[in-house]
Amino acid sequence: MTIDMTSADAVERMADLIRRQHPSLDTMRLEPVGKYQTRTVTLETLTNEVTAASLKASKDAATKTFRCCSARGANAGSARRR
Repeated sequence: MTIDMTSADAVERMADLIRRQHPSLDTMRLEPVGKYQTRTVTLETLTNEVTAASLKASKDAATKTFRCCSARGANAGSARRR
């Protein structure tokens, strides 16, 4: 479903769907309208893509933090033994 947002009635219908958190919002096609959106997608697709990217970034950050702390801990431990 795509809603033409050029009329006040269409904007009111969209606002009503949002207020009711209507399930159709997840599958509504979001057409590119300018510079930042380059493809037609659904909210469901965007949600899945952002979730996957966030999960990957969190895992990458956790791995880097673990490596950094592990290396520091190993150096500090060997220095104490002297």
